[in-house]
Amino acid sequence: MLICFALQGHRTYSSSSCSSLHSAERESSAVASQRSLDQHRHNTQQLSGSATPPLVFSMSAQEPGLVYLITGGCGFLGQHLLRVLLEKESNLKEIRLFDKLSDPSLQNHSTERVKVVVIQGDITDSQCVLDACRGADLVIHAASLVDVWHRVPEKTIHAVNVGGTENVINACVELGIQHLVYTSSMEVVGPNVKGDHFVRGDEDTPYKIFHEMPYPKSKAEAEKLVLEANGTKLNGGGILYTCALRPTGIYGENHQLMKDFYQMGVRTGGWLIRGVPQDTEHGRVYAGK
Repeated sequence: MLICFALQGHRTYSSSSCSSLHSAERESSAVASQRSLDQHRHNTQQLSGSATPPLVFSMSAQEPGLVYLITGGCGFLGQHLLRVLLEKESNLKEIRLFDKLSDPSLQNHSTERVKVVVIQGDITDSQCVLDACRGADLVIHAASLVDVWHRVPEKTIHAVNVGGTENVINACVELGIQHLVYTSSMEVVGPNVKGDHFVRGDEDTPYKIFHEMPYPKSKAEAEKLVLEANGTKLNGGGILYTCALRPTGIYGENHQLMKDFYQMGVRTGGWLIRGVPQDTEHGRVYAGK
């Protein structure tokens, strides 16, 4: 099972209906996604009506191969994860890309072995999340609102990053999904407001953490929820296994933030805002690895 990724989501969400699509070209994707969800509901209802508890991996029991769900799956990171999974994971039959800003064209990446399904929905809508997760074996929760320019209200950031994470955890517990990989962030640790250095450290290195900005505060709270959920008993038996990965900033093809910085440099005649002091060593992570 391939779960060793550098993860960080870059999506913006707002309230909307789970099934609503805003252009005619997305209609066929919505129909396909809804049919898939309806089938999952039907299977679950059949199992729930029997005398025995529902199977933990009902879809995998019917057909060989696993079902992975990626929240924020149509975004920059999600598309890189899709490519890596298709190339490296040999035991898949379906990859679901759950995103508010859906891209139906990603379904064209389906292969003879693996079906790619795009599901448009809002991570802050618990029913949308529940429907999308039905029948999944593993969830990669990469959906996140990253406010680099400090333009988004804190309430909105919290609703997406914390509330959305709660919805994912609850869906895993209710549906018996045993594996949850969460996209956390280095900003859960720091740098703190004093700018104290963190040299060659790991998750056990002592560091005084002080958060002021909404984004790191929300990621720290969401990570805490994910780690505390590890070992939770699931409906139908089994327990939930969770992990949180803390990458540094990510980069790669089709990264909108890198495009924004490039355009800024063009406008300013080659000058860019330095986000990290010149004497600070700061590694970046390629999204495709």
